[in-house]
Amino acid sequence: LAGEVRVAAAQRSAIAHVGDRIIIRSHAAGMHERRGTITEARGVDGTPPYMVQWLHDPHDEPHEVLFFPGTDADIESPE
Repeated sequence: LAGEVRVAAAQRSAIAHVGDRIIIRSHAAGMHERRGTITEARGVDGTPPYMVQWLHDPHDEPHEVLFFPGTDADIESPE
């Protein structure tokens, strides 16, 4: 139950604005973190889900994806 409460609190506190960066931290050795730019917040008042344009996208054409951040995601404002 305590883990569920922490996850729910983390998801409620995720607030983002267009232009903010989202960073997904890797938990596995040898894996790189993933970074993207938030292009749209579809939830109420900047809450998830977000439209994200990933940096270093492996696809030929850059594209946006609908993203629901987990507890391994951090949101940073551009400075």
